[in-house]
Amino acid sequence: MEMETKRTTGIKVAYDQAAGQMTWMDIEGKAAPIVLNVAGLNDDIRRAGLWHGLDQKVTDAGAMGMGSWDGDSKPKRYATTAERMQRMRRVADNLAAGNWNVRASADPLANASPEQLAALIKAAQGKLAALGIVESETAE
Repeated sequence: MEMETKRTTGIKVAYDQAAGQMTWMDIEGKAAPIVLNVAGLNDDIRRAGLWHGLDQKVTDAGAMGMGSWDGDSKPKRYATTAERMQRMRRVADNLAAGNWNVRASADPLANASPEQLAALIKAAQGKLAALGIVESETAE
């Protein structure tokens, strides 16, 4: 089975599990490929790689930048530790259930509180009203 991951660095990596190797390639073809014989690594290195990879997979889910669920009128904020941990827990739970490719959430609103959802809906209604798509709910 071959899997490939493209990166924004100009490098792509291919995982060939049948051959037991990983190959990093310059997508412009200017540098020679780097081939790592994973099957030939000793058990300690493979075990360390397993732990590192799982740590990276779960930790990546917590790498949330600035976001705003409060509409355009309020300042953006960084995700809280609890929000980061919630996304990381979702990935860890999916791994435990045998699902590698499930992300922290396919639903961008999964971590939003009821207050955040209400603010988002209000902001969306205001923008739709400004475009004339829905009627404004202003007092008559």
